[in-house]
Amino acid sequence: MEAKNEIQKLLELAENREEIGDHEGAKKSYQAALKLARESQNEQLNLICGYNFGTALVNTGEPRKGVEILLKMLR
Repeated sequence: MEAKNEIQKLLELAENREEIGDHEGAKKSYQAALKLARESQNEQLNLICGYNFGTALVNTGEPRKGVEILLKMLR
């Protein structure tokens, strides 16, 4: 349960960073959330975090890497 709360905090932080235009900071927060989600082995959180991180990569000029992450989430 603790990991889930930490992941949710990181996702909120990332969203706040996006709102103020800090896309690099948002990307880092999404990446940290994805790492925790993978460690927690929570499939739903893993999908949410992977989607957000992949999208953040695309939005910050790393489309190939972002699409790779997004495709992994679909498998």
